[in-house]
Amino acid sequence: MRGAVDLRDFGDRDYITVLNISEAWLAVSDGVADGVFVHLKDSGRRCITAPCEATVERKLNSALTATIADIDFAPTGLTDDDLTALGIHDSLATGDGVIIAGDRYRISFDGRSARARRAEQVFVRMTPPGLPASNP
Repeated sequence: MRGAVDLRDFGDRDYITVLNISEAWLAVSDGVADGVFVHLKDSGRRCITAPCEATVERKLNSALTATIADIDFAPTGLTDDDLTALGIHDSLATGDGVIIAGDRYRISFDGRSARARRAEQVFVRMTPPGLPASNP
C-alpha cells in the first residue's frame, strides 16, 4: 500500500492519526516476496537485436532506475496462461505496470549480455470498483 499519514481533528484538541491509502497492490502468486521490490513498465524502446533492455524497473522507495531485457516469472509458479489471465502482460505494456520482488541476473544472446530480473512474487494494482486505473 501507498499512503500518507494525517492527523484528523475530533474537536477539543483530540486528534487521531489516520492512514489515507492512495493505492494498493495485490500479490497474485503463491511465491514468497523475497529480493528487491521493483516497479516494472515497458519503456517504449524497440530493438533490432537481442537482448533488448526494453523494460524500465524502478526500485520501490528509491530513485534508482534501470532497464532490463527479461523477466523470469518461473519462480512464481505462474504459467503464461496465468500471466495473460491476470493481465500482467497488458499491465506491463500499457497499464500501471507491475511490482515484483526478486533479484537481478544476466542473460546473453549472440555474445551480448543484458540485465534481467527473476520474479519471486508479482503484485498487480488494485482499482476500486467504478474507478478508472491510473498510472503511478
